[in-house]
Amino acid sequence: MTRLSILILILFISAISLSFGQVDTIHVNGIHLLVGKTVSTHCQTIKKKNKTYEIQIGETFHRTVLANGWFIEVSDSCYRRTWIQAMIDKKFYLDLTGVYLKFNKGKPYSGRFRENDGEYKIIGRCRKGLPYGKFIILNADNELIWKGKINIDSE
Repeated sequence: MTRLSILILILFISAISLSFGQVDTIHVNGIHLLVGKTVSTHCQTIKKKNKTYEIQIGETFHRTVLANGWFIEVSDSCYRRTWIQAMIDKKFYLDLTGVYLKFNKGKPYSGRFRENDGEYKIIGRCRKGLPYGKFIILNADNELIWKGKINIDSE
């Protein structure tokens, strides 16, 4: 190799290391990516202008979205998104060990719902996001798993 090509190669490597060596965050398609950082909290919810937002934090990304769907209370400032199957597996309708909330477009949902995740169907009501009243839980074959009332005091 000639001296000129070696010099160009060294300059190219130096430019790449200088330009990308100090970068710790980048944005890709609206997702805030963290480069070379460790994550200490994996879930956080915040309220802005009467709407609840879920801050999704992963190993390499960080984004804020409107809370939508079912959430379980992890701590005072943290509601983690959960799926219908996980709710049924934990038998939330029998022992009510966790507090489940349903959000729709960032607000606690009030009203009737009928949801199906392919394995389970739940039919019921929510009041201020909390399960309330008559509930029916069916499996994929429409066999009854549980039918009853859930009364969680809403604040």
